[in-house]
Amino acid sequence: TTHWGRAHAYANRAAQAGFIGICTTNAIPTMAIGGAKKTVIGNNPLAIGIPGANSAEPIVLDMAMSQAAVGKVGTWLREGKTLPGNWGLDANGNPTNDAKAILGGAVLPMGEHKGAGLAVMFELLTAALAGAAFTQQIRTNDSSGLDPQASKIFIARNPAAFIEPVEFQQHTAAFIAYLKEDAAPFSYPGERGWETRDKQLATGVELHNEIVQQLNNVDIYF
Repeated sequence: TTHWGRAHAYANRAAQAGFIGICTTNAIPTMAIGGAKKTVIGNNPLAIGIPGANSAEPIVLDMAMSQAAVGKVGTWLREGKTLPGNWGLDANGNPTNDAKAILGGAVLPMGEHKGAGLAVMFELLTAALAGAAFTQQIRTNDSSGLDPQASKIFIARNPAAFIEPVEFQQHTAAFIAYLKEDAAPFSYPGERGWETRDKQLATGVELHNEIVQQLNNVDIYF
């Protein structure tokens, strides 16, 4: 397949249907790991969706294996923000907090060896399992960033095979309530996304001028 947009969309579909959804992908190299001073592996995002008390708004974790997703670095560049110093390297392999330099260099893994290890394992759960292109092979075949020949894995677990669905829902809701009380202020994974969706449905979606210009330059064929 090609670039899948965001992992959230797929884990969420499973969770809204009452399943536990887990998915990940491999991608062109965007992240430096180990002692590398350049991109050697994709930041291989992971999403996990869990049915919540509200079936329309499940608990969904969606995260890249880098300190910040490449798209987030691009967003901060458009907004003129200075990045934390541990987000990436420039083209010469030097640590930098310059978003433009990172986009021309490499993002760094979250938790150092932890994010790197997870990215490697997700590469093996996708490309190796499918007998398909690994991250460096995807880039060799196409450097467009669309990730042609990337591989995904989608897993859907039925809670009813382990526990009564209503009991699972109640159990989940009780734990979230505990976190809301003892770890306040706390937002469960995906909660801010649902709040943003509600706001944007009511007031509209704000777009940066640069994004508007890009959309206006897209050729549309019917």
